[in-house]
Amino acid sequence: MTRAKNIYLLLGLAAVVVAVFWARLVGPAGPVPGDHAPDAASNSQRSPNGSAEAQLRFNKGQVPELWIVPLRSVRRRIKVSRLQPGEAVDANFAWSTKGTLLAFETYNAEGHSPMTTSHVWVVRADGSGLREVILPSPNERRSTHIDRWTDDDSLRVLSTPLESERGTAFTFVYSKQEIQEDRSQ
Repeated sequence: MTRAKNIYLLLGLAAVVVAVFWARLVGPAGPVPGDHAPDAASNSQRSPNGSAEAQLRFNKGQVPELWIVPLRSVRRRIKVSRLQPGEAVDANFAWSTKGTLLAFETYNAEGHSPMTTSHVWVVRADGSGLREVILPSPNERRSTHIDRWTDDDSLRVLSTPLESERGTAFTFVYSKQEIQEDRSQ
């Protein structure tokens, strides 16, 4: 009882320790209890620093939603798209250069073209700090589209009116919550 029992006890404890470290290293396998994300991602993109993955998933009503899945922790998936009724997430999303911020587009899913009703949003990799990129007057009612990140804090967005092929570029600086016209095109 003594020596054999102690060996089995140590082996059991070692198995638990390995399982905990493995879960922290690779993240949870499959859905986490209480996590209502649909089962399969239709589009995904790993952050440049490898700490998370952005996943476009369809909910039960077949409306696309954007989730961040931490890859180096046992935290739950984070739904970052807080949609209004009739709104959906576009497949165009992009991580900042160091993976600290994620930009994504939403649009009106009720029969309107994403080209005429899209909006750009930026959120931190942990799911906090969700901000809509609102263009300065007189452009605030135009659609916005992600162009590219110019550094880890600055996102270049494009706004193109329907009657023109040439649009206007703006740079949104997340930390300052400022947007300015970008004339460097």
